[in-house]
Amino acid sequence: MVHEIASHPLSQNEAEAEMLAEAAAYTANESEAEAMAGAAFATIISASDRRALRRILRHMVRGTAVLTRILRRHRRTRPAVRAVPAIMRRAVKDLRRQAAKGAPITRRRAARTVAKHVRRVLGSPKAASVAIKRNVKVCKVAKSIGQSDGGRTPPPGAAAAP
Repeated sequence: MVHEIASHPLSQNEAEAEMLAEAAAYTANESEAEAMAGAAFATIISASDRRALRRILRHMVRGTAVLTRILRRHRRTRPAVRAVPAIMRRAVKDLRRQAAKGAPITRRRAARTVAKHVRRVLGSPKAASVAIKRNVKVCKVAKSIGQSDGGRTPPPGAAAAP
């Protein structure tokens, strides 16, 4: 599991989601943090995942926001918000696997799957540490790319100015 978190290749959308998770961890406004976490989840999933999970997508976005709110309640758990993209990425992968086997994807199944991955990632100090460190590394690289050219490069996913 730890190896999977550390070695998963990131797409540009996933890098954006990692940056949104970082912002959600340290913003002062709770509703802004929840919105960023929901946006991070929506950014992380692919178009094919959206199609497969369209019936429960809004519930998963809401669940992501609730998880973020719970983690932000205490100062000690606030950095764990950085692990939310890794948790949700694993949960979506697991839900797709279940759907491929023919299991109906209901709200209850999605909630149980996400809860299982929250326990696996945040319940293991090593897995949580790897997920958080990966988020820090991705955010540092993305920020350095934007600063190395004086801020002329648009952030990942933004349209370039004419």
